[in-house]
Amino acid sequence: GFNLRDDNGDIILDPKLTSLRIPSFKPSELVVEASPRRVFSNGHTYHINSISMNSDHETFISADDLRINLWHQRITDHCFQIVDIKPANMEELTEVITAAEFHPNECNLFVYSTSRGTVRLCDQRQNAICDAHVKLFEE
Repeated sequence: GFNLRDDNGDIILDPKLTSLRIPSFKPSELVVEASPRRVFSNGHTYHINSISMNSDHETFISADDLRINLWHQRITDHCFQIVDIKPANMEELTEVITAAEFHPNECNLFVYSTSRGTVRLCDQRQNAICDAHVKLFEE
């Protein structure tokens, strides 16, 4: 217990206690700290620019500059790459992914935008790998 240790934390061997020490509270500045519930690792090479939860409440997508990955909430060490716009030669890179988001009601639909100002609608029912979009929106 607290009263069986001295100021250095060493145990007091004297069985007769001559005084009772009461711990004191010292107020300090409030510190808010975030701690992860789960860590989903090894899915991206570049910085993640968006995360979107699916309407099925079990899966979500994460997007970086060149890829979009599909994750399951209970599987933290594996994901499925559903969009990959990385060219074989990086010198041929003409656009990057800027954002990705699932449809709010239809769990098989998602869109992603690129730095060229285009938005691509993808349907996972047609293909598991959605490199070919269903509809392209551009100016």
